[in-house]
Amino acid sequence: MTHEERGQEFRSSELAENLFLRLGLDAAGAGVWRWDAASNIIEWDAACATLFGVTAKCGPVTEFLKFVYPDDRASLRKAWDEACRISTPAEVHFRIRRPDGSLRYVGARGCVLGQSTAHAPLMMGLLWDETRSQRLSREHEALLSLGKVLHDAPDESELVRLAFAYCSKFFDTPHALIAIRVENSSIVRVSHACGQWIDLVGKDSSVEEGIIGHVLRSQTAYVSENVEEDPRALHREYLRGLRGFMAVPLVTKEGVMGVFAVGRRERFDPEDKDIAEALGCVIATALARFRHEQALERRIAELSILHEIDLAISNTLELSFVLNEALSLALRHLGIDAGAVHLINHRTLTVECRAAQGFRTAHVWHAQPQLGKGLLGSVAVSQSPVFLTQQEKILSRCVRHRLILEEGFVSYGGFPLIVRGDTVGALELFHRAPLEFTNEWIRFAELIAGQIAVAVQNASLYTDLEHLHAELLSSYEATIEGWARALEYRDRETEGHSMRVTELAIELASFMGYSGEEIVAMRRGALLHDIGKIAIPDSVLRKPGPLDDEEWALMREHPRIALEILRPIKFLEPSLDIPAYHHERWDGNGYPFGLQGPEIPHTARIFAVVDVYDALISDRPYRKAWRVRDALAHIATQAGKQFDPGVVGEFLKLMDSKGFQL
Repeated sequence: MTHEERGQEFRSSELAENLFLRLGLDAAGAGVWRWDAASNIIEWDAACATLFGVTAKCGPVTEFLKFVYPDDRASLRKAWDEACRISTPAEVHFRIRRPDGSLRYVGARGCVLGQSTAHAPLMMGLLWDETRSQRLSREHEALLSLGKVLHDAPDESELVRLAFAYCSKFFDTPHALIAIRVENSSIVRVSHACGQWIDLVGKDSSVEEGIIGHVLRSQTAYVSENVEEDPRALHREYLRGLRGFMAVPLVTKEGVMGVFAVGRRERFDPEDKDIAEALGCVIATALARFRHEQALERRIAELSILHEIDLAISNTLELSFVLNEALSLALRHLGIDAGAVHLINHRTLTVECRAAQGFRTAHVWHAQPQLGKGLLGSVAVSQSPVFLTQQEKILSRCVRHRLILEEGFVSYGGFPLIVRGDTVGALELFHRAPLEFTNEWIRFAELIAGQIAVAVQNASLYTDLEHLHAELLSSYEATIEGWARALEYRDRETEGHSMRVTELAIELASFMGYSGEEIVAMRRGALLHDIGKIAIPDSVLRKPGPLDDEEWALMREHPRIALEILRPIKFLEPSLDIPAYHHERWDGNGYPFGLQGPEIPHTARIFAVVDVYDALISDRPYRKAWRVRDALAHIATQAGKQFDPGVVGEFLKLMDSKGFQL
């Protein structure tokens, strides 16, 4: 098998394909790679291929290592092996030599996601180009040391603290801030600040106003020599005593993510702008790296959660368990207070709660809004999600005012549950504080809703199948009982015999420890025990006097005929023993096969006792019914002769428990 074929085989794996698709789409701007130790194949996406300067997308590790600068191969391999050994995320920086001879500095981060085959690890991660930051000019040597410091920062807060400390050193001022553009909006929000700007953290402004907005729109640095008098300046109360102000865009491969700004009492020199831009570049790269890592970790966590829900769906058809499991995982990962799953009742045209978590009251269980009415009823039929972040807005659209007010909810997310284009219910998510519905949050909530819809569909299909199966079984049972009645109609002497012996045989079998499918099979066999008589002529079957030898020979064939009639019916295979062998005797003198002792199937031995007992206590044209005591005595004398002694003993115990004694 060629490397390309092995790569194709690896790509066909459902797990790898799903992970690759999700991580590749969500980590745009960085390359995605994956390594399967079982096949020793490493695969990379188009971004990595571009970075390597090649067109191939996969190959053995030995081919990949040819790209790596010789002096860096040992450290790369060591980091790789260590990550596989302790199964924790690892990051490494190394150089690669492209086919055109050019050198690139790259960083890679990866983690072991699990095992592919034969206990071999499956590893995946990101790869990004660090060439630009590694090739800063001498005038930015100090910033290179900052890059290393920021690289070692354990989290985003520490990263910004270190950047602000360098800012104070470079520009001799404690006043700095970072403002980040809110995803898919025209809002820019101060995320970090120090000095006299610290109270600006959390404040929003529009990208259409202020110096920050200008830098975001123009994607160029801005320097003000007298910021207090600058017409573009906002929040002037925070600018008192300051003169110089610089703002530079934080640019990543995805675009401008925000703005880095510093201010001081003196004007900034022209070269300060270059340092600020370099510092902004380092901060943006570091922030982007952190966010890529966080995105990767979130994706892995999301995949783990979706996998848990998949397992719940595949391991049980108990819908309430799956719904509660999905809700528990959703609340924890999405960071919300409460959630509920509602399903449409098509009979009443209402929406009913089927699972709920995080609520302090029981109101969510009692409300059953009509389809199309109120917030929940609208979500259930609109096939479009709804997001509300103010309690007043929720109350204006929701008919469940007591629920919202007593629970104290101020944020709401509603997602329709859609199966094959039809809405089957809704997922509602509530929070008691203002919630920012980011694209990432919405995307994962929709994935959860999709999983819940699958669970609902599976449960519905299973319920429909159960109903169909029950109807089919009912039809089978009715058919069997119809056959039994038809036989009794031919032989009026035994009218009611089949139902009586069936009930008593089941009672005895249950007394002896039979249960479940064994009882079902026995019931069917008992009802059909004389089905072979359908082939016996009326002249023999209904003869008022004794049968001659030839007629007895014909009559003794009815168990064999029963076997021939019923054997082709797959459904009745477990029930054949009674119709075929209930006239066999323990001493081997029975018919039609002459089986002896344990050779006779156990259910046939049970039925034989009951069949004879019922015949003895029933009237016949040629004799009156025996007394129960006499019939039991006869059964007892036939233990070890006609009947299994063990079965006779259990039968006498059963009859004794019912008040019938020898």
